[in-house]
Amino acid sequence: MGESISYTSFLVLAIIATVPAFLGGYFKVTYDGGVHLTRWESIYQALKHGKLPVLVNFIGFQGIANAYTGLYPWITSLLFILPRFIFTTNPIAALFCGFVLLNFMTPYAHRLNAKGYLNSLSLNQAVAESVQYEDYVPYAANVVRKKVFYHQIIVNKYKYYLSASSMESGYQAMKYKVGNLKNKNSSIVLPFFIYNAKDYTAYVNGKRTTLFVSKHSLAQVHVKNKRSAVIKIRYNTPMLYIVARVISILTILLLIVGLIYLKLKRMKKSGQIK
Repeated sequence: MGESISYTSFLVLAIIATVPAFLGGYFKVTYDGGVHLTRWESIYQALKHGKLPVLVNFIGFQGIANAYTGLYPWITSLLFILPRFIFTTNPIAALFCGFVLLNFMTPYAHRLNAKGYLNSLSLNQAVAESVQYEDYVPYAANVVRKKVFYHQIIVNKYKYYLSASSMESGYQAMKYKVGNLKNKNSSIVLPFFIYNAKDYTAYVNGKRTTLFVSKHSLAQVHVKNKRSAVIKIRYNTPMLYIVARVISILTILLLIVGLIYLKLKRMKKSGQIK
């Protein structure tokens, strides 16, 4: 019921906001407005005849075939173009519907974004409950983030702070030197945020060990029969990120090669090179 009321309210407000711009049965536009209206009409005519819009426009623009359709994405313009299939003889009515849809979707999209933000999923917590969500800190770690920033470590529930000399940063890794381990089995919670446990590996004195995640989304390891330990937490770049980087680099290289090819082709055509 509440959702229906929201939809209706947004629609009514959208109509109220749009009506003043169309009083008198016309819509006043600037030159840029005329460009887009003509571009939309070209797209409508193409779709009406079962064709995809061409890159250049043959309607308006003094008939010089400017490539406005090629320069502006037109998929999102379907908000204004599709109503033309209903109001085939009344472009003004179609344009009015387009603006109503736009004015309806704008606040509704904002509402969806705000709602999604409140319900955003973190990798370590089911639901974010407050708009004061810390973007760079796992939600579950919010209650201890200040202690983490001061490098608090927990060894079997005993809490103290690590000195700068006890920590060493490296490439995608962090080392912690922990001493005075009095128990045979020590559970150690480190001041290290874990976002997605599968992307991290842990080592104790150079040997890989099981990485646990505390209830506050911090790295946790178990050390057995050691009076001291050097613990290393390493972040492993996910394969998806690696693939994305490779694709980006290849795309850039292809663009550079393409630009060089076009440049040489033009120089050859103009006689600058043979």
